Amino acid sequence: MRLLARLHHLTLTKALSLPPKLLLSPELFPTVGMMALVRSSSEVWMEYQDNFPKQTLRNRYYILTAQGLTHLTVPVQKASNLPSYQVRISYDQNWPKQHAETIAAAYGKSAYWLHYSQMIRHWVETPYTYLQEMQQAALTICLDALGLQVPIRQTDHYYAASDMGDDSPDWCDARDLITKTSFAEMPALNAYRQCFGTSQEAKQGPTLVNGVFHPGLSMIDLLFCQGPAAKNFVPKYDLGATRPS
Repeated sequence: MRLLARLHHLTLTKALSLPPKLLLSPELFPTVGMMALVRSSSEVWMEYQDNFPKQTLRNRYYILTAQGLTHLTVPVQKASNLPSYQVRISYDQNWPKQHAETIAAAYGKSAYWLHYSQMIRHWVETPYTYLQEMQQAALTICLDALGLQVPIRQTDHYYAASDMGDDSPDWCDARDLITKTSFAEMPALNAYRQCFGTSQEAKQGPTLVNGVFHPGLSMIDLLFCQGPAAKNFVPKYDLGATRPS
């Protein structure tokens, strides 16, 4: 089910236009879609008490390079049956160097490279111990860049889906709205000129085709391409509507 349809379904279920508390899954470097959800909320709770899910945006992020859609992954130590907040980053390979070089190759000539390159490089090369620390640092970068002051909190126990029923109208469970398979199906994101796509092509629709607007990228792409204007491309969802405002 597409993202907006799912958001609309949640609204119909809870009869709320803006949930006071939004429960989200953390992403390594937030997608534009995740930041749209954050912007649309008055308070966000990040789920760190669940068992760490493999091969998701928890430890990978997507950018656009000359080769097309590219994902960069942060390897983790053995994480089977571990809660997300206990997952440690593995440095057996020199992945920070690979990430930094790939980002530089992709955005080194972008309009706002000088504005954000040192900040992003510092984020990549900081020797975090826990994956949670790296996720939180990236989220802070995005909040500051967009000028958002939404309170971000961490869960202190696991919330089952059944806990988010009609008897909990204060909450909206959006933990599975953006995953490795559905994050790219976000037709309502505002198209912008990307380094390897054109705004004219974007009007054809945000599909994952070479040369056409790619909607599922991390905020890294939006920041380097649009700079301070990035906030104009992060929609604010009215969860009771079919399109963002």
